[in-house]
Amino acid sequence: MIDEFVSLRGYFKVEAIKDNNVIDVYEDHNFIMSPARISMAELFVGASKRRITKLRLGTSGFLKNPYTPIVESNGFSKERNCLYCDSVKTTSIGQTVSVRTGEIIKIGDSYYQMTTKVGDPVSYRLTQNVLNTHFSVLEEPVYGVNLEANAYNDTVFPGTNDISKNPGMYNIFVAYTPETSTITYTFDVSTSFGNDQHQNPGYSLINEAGIFINNRLFCMKCFPSKLKDESTSLKITWKIMF
Repeated sequence: MIDEFVSLRGYFKVEAIKDNNVIDVYEDHNFIMSPARISMAELFVGASKRRITKLRLGTSGFLKNPYTPIVESNGFSKERNCLYCDSVKTTSIGQTVSVRTGEIIKIGDSYYQMTTKVGDPVSYRLTQNVLNTHFSVLEEPVYGVNLEANAYNDTVFPGTNDISKNPGMYNIFVAYTPETSTITYTFDVSTSFGNDQHQNPGYSLINEAGIFINNRLFCMKCFPSKLKDESTSLKITWKIMF
């Protein structure tokens, strides 16, 4: 039996909004991560009542520059269990490491990201030649931020519910459309939230996002960076289709 796991799929859109106008938008289909199977099984048998735990945003979902997102053809895999900003490893030259395309390692005070697709994963003996050949230095600091959604376990379908935990920072909405078997999550990230990747002035280049259930990655998307500062809000729309 071949299990393609194709009936459960996602659709992702992120909008950058300034002065109530959409100034930048990206949208694309995406697949659901393999760890989602465990979360779905827990819900089916009543082992969990939590629908989502958090949306996590990060700044490391790119190759070579923040506007070239990691995609399936250059190393993105549905087997991932964390964002790229969460995959930083501390190591040193002389060690052997197993790393996937797009993964990040830290050597001393420098961050390196594997940019050559040669296998997933592949092991390297860390020499300067290996670093020069297969890794590029990340000029942007690694940064991730959570939008907690712990109140969601009280939501009742169908309908649209404001389940904000922190009204001044972000709002989280959910809606169910029975005609198309689609659940739509909408995350409105305010101008004052998620701007501290860089300081003076404070801004972030957001280019990866993931929804977690019980701290297990359910779906994830990398996208061309969206500039997030005190004058810009983000609206993320994520549809899960059954």
